[in-house]
Amino acid sequence: MAKAKKAKRVKGKNPNVAPKKRVDWSKAPKEFLVSIRELPWNEILDAIEKKTGVRPSRRSAYYAFHKARISLPYHKENRPVNEKKEMENGELIPAKPRNKKKNGISEEEKKILEILAQEPLGLPMQLLAEKTGVGKREIVKKIQKLKTLLDEKGFFLSVNESKKTVNVARKGFENIEPKIIEIKVSPEEYIKCGANVGVFAGPFYGSEGYRDGLIELNAYVQKVHAVHFLSLLGLVDGRDLEEQAKVRAGSRSKNKEYQYWENLFISQIARELSFCLPKIKKPDGSLVKTYISTSPKVDKNIGEGIALLLSELRNEDIVYFGSKNNHPLIVKYIGDEGKTLLPITIQKSYLPAQYASTKIQGQHRKLLKIHKASDILVFGGYGVFVHKPAVGEKSRPYIGLPTLHAISEQETRNDSESEIGTRTIKWRPDGNYTVTSSDFKWLLRQERDLIKAPPSANETQKKIISVLKERATFIGVLADRLGVSRDEIKKTIEELGYFRAGIVYDKTSRLFDFSNEWFQKKIRYTWPENFAEEAIVSLACLHALATYPADGRILTDCKFLLDRVPNYILETRATALVIAGDLIQGSKVHNLHLRGEVFQGLGLTVQERVSAYLVGQMMIRPFRVWFAEFMQDKKPESLTKETLIAAFERCLVTLGFCAGNHDLWQTGDAVRALWTFQQDLVWFLMQEISKTLQTYSLSMDFLTLAAFLSLKIIRDWPDGQIRYRTPAGIAVKIVHPHTARTETASIPPEKLLSQHSLAQYVISGNWHTAFDMQQSDEFMGLRHIVTNPTVLLRTFFEDNKMKRTDFGVNVSWLRSYQGRIYETESGFWGDKITDEYTRENNARMEEILHEIGEDIFSSKYGKKAVEEVKAPQ
Repeated sequence: MAKAKKAKRVKGKNPNVAPKKRVDWSKAPKEFLVSIRELPWNEILDAIEKKTGVRPSRRSAYYAFHKARISLPYHKENRPVNEKKEMENGELIPAKPRNKKKNGISEEEKKILEILAQEPLGLPMQLLAEKTGVGKREIVKKIQKLKTLLDEKGFFLSVNESKKTVNVARKGFENIEPKIIEIKVSPEEYIKCGANVGVFAGPFYGSEGYRDGLIELNAYVQKVHAVHFLSLLGLVDGRDLEEQAKVRAGSRSKNKEYQYWENLFISQIARELSFCLPKIKKPDGSLVKTYISTSPKVDKNIGEGIALLLSELRNEDIVYFGSKNNHPLIVKYIGDEGKTLLPITIQKSYLPAQYASTKIQGQHRKLLKIHKASDILVFGGYGVFVHKPAVGEKSRPYIGLPTLHAISEQETRNDSESEIGTRTIKWRPDGNYTVTSSDFKWLLRQERDLIKAPPSANETQKKIISVLKERATFIGVLADRLGVSRDEIKKTIEELGYFRAGIVYDKTSRLFDFSNEWFQKKIRYTWPENFAEEAIVSLACLHALATYPADGRILTDCKFLLDRVPNYILETRATALVIAGDLIQGSKVHNLHLRGEVFQGLGLTVQERVSAYLVGQMMIRPFRVWFAEFMQDKKPESLTKETLIAAFERCLVTLGFCAGNHDLWQTGDAVRALWTFQQDLVWFLMQEISKTLQTYSLSMDFLTLAAFLSLKIIRDWPDGQIRYRTPAGIAVKIVHPHTARTETASIPPEKLLSQHSLAQYVISGNWHTAFDMQQSDEFMGLRHIVTNPTVLLRTFFEDNKMKRTDFGVNVSWLRSYQGRIYETESGFWGDKITDEYTRENNARMEEILHEIGEDIFSSKYGKKAVEEVKAPQ
């Protein structure tokens, strides 16, 4: 039997299917097409089939109308008429149709959305009906239609039938209210000690790094410091929120509905922030004001809109302060005129910088040239703890702020700009101020440890949560660690979901982990209530007997060291006095004694003796006051040696010091640097303590005193060993690097923190400039470093190098818990020098030389009498 011939297959055609007939468009002239153009599409296709005998596809029919240059409207019932356009025959051409597209909304519904975005929560139905011009029944129908669409876009719409009101909120924010935190001090105490200003930056609400817990912790810390107002620099991550707005609103291109959805999104973010930001109540019952400044670069326009709406929702305590860095805030309760604080946000993009202060210093210089100088400039958005005071070198101080959200690797372009926390500026009535730095980064690193299993969880569920607290993990790892099957683990995790444990499964990475929303909304951080607080007063570069060659005036400020520094120790109840090198002027390397830079050309021994006298006076004056307090209710005969030694420990500050380059010049002649200083200081303290004991009919043998003082005077060296720990166990390092000053202020501190990685507090000197910064460490908590200014009025060396010097001392409080620093408070204090001070300072030095027996001014004092010691008969 012959095989049937196989049909020849033509490429692109199926031989088993009859070819479609083509429309003969010559049978449908233009006049015919014009006559049917108003009909619905099905009727148009029916008319063409009847005319030509072939039913065209909708696409080919549309092309025929287009080729004939005939505008083709949509369905007749839904199109308004545009009277401005006319056909050639004088008939009106209908405008573009306004039918609802997929997910589209009508004009009335757009109006409802616009009103919901602008009005507060609990909008009355009556008011909504009046504003839209729609009846009450019709309004209810429109709202019910919007409810489904709002649900798809992540919003929750509810109608209160009893109150006849309507509410719109993002899902998860339906029933929340702002927390109220009260400052519990008396109104008199609240204002008598100056003014406290809380400054913080970048909570970045709406981004992945946002944490409700950090916002609440910040409010709690500021409440503890009794702030008078708050300054918030940077509110949201504008780039992130703009992406979220696009996702919720749909495509931006040619979509007039986008603006309505974006406005609704902005209003909801502002309302949520009004709930999330706690209110802080002052002792008089009023609320602490929060002044918000936004960044055009970081917050963008959407952030500005949110901040503006937020200030309207919380007008009793939130003020939007703009984004242009040109309006200072007035700080009251300091003198007659108060102080001015300028909050500064990022205005443009910067190249990555290796060091923490690089970008801030550049913006600081620019602002001082553009705007009227404020008393202090605060920079937000850089994620750093830095502080440069204005005590000589700079005309205006600046402070860099950490951020207040969990930082991702993607947004961190510089590892030094990665600090998380808050700061408080505390002004004293005398104008001096301190800056408090509270570290939240260490708490954020430990946030997984704060996750707890639900009370009703079984043993397997508790073990799963315990494993996931370590890190995100695979189901196989869970099965191996727990010794149960994978099916059992899946079932157990599903059951945990009913307890809202926040465990999610990522199908891409196949990892089980806690959801980011869990960390954002559920985690609350714990701040210790009872810190071990210790104050340390530090200084550097005494340069004893340094003089200015032009007129021979003494440069070491004797009055400041003998009067002000002991008062600072008493006021702060400091536990230690630290001197970071250069206790003497020295002579050898630069022949300073020949160049007129050493008073009367006196030698190194006299310089060290003068330095010992100055340091001894700074130590013994607070001792006398505190020992008098100790003896108020004591009977001398009841005090044992052990009791007195314990009292000495509390009443005499510990001295820590190191040798500077000026001190070490003499080692080239085989002379031990600062040996005379240490021996003279011990002898001076033994004498003065004995005299103080005699006033209370007490005594102590010199051997016991010498042994005690050997433990209270600690010399440090530039190696990695820790030689001094505070009573609370904080590791302190004292160094005096032999390097030149750098233009970028944070370079030496950052290098020193890196070099001395075991130290929690590094005290340095040498550059005659003041600066302090903090860095959070994974194991030690907050680390603190200070570069001390000098106590010289000026130097001949810096004058010739076109440099200016800072003057004063640093006072730092370390607040620690279980040996870990959570918070530091640091300030640089010093009095301004008057022109008439030179003669007084020289006279003071002459008195000191007389006191230590170096009588070179016999015409004024004569030789100091030497006490005759008679041998026993």
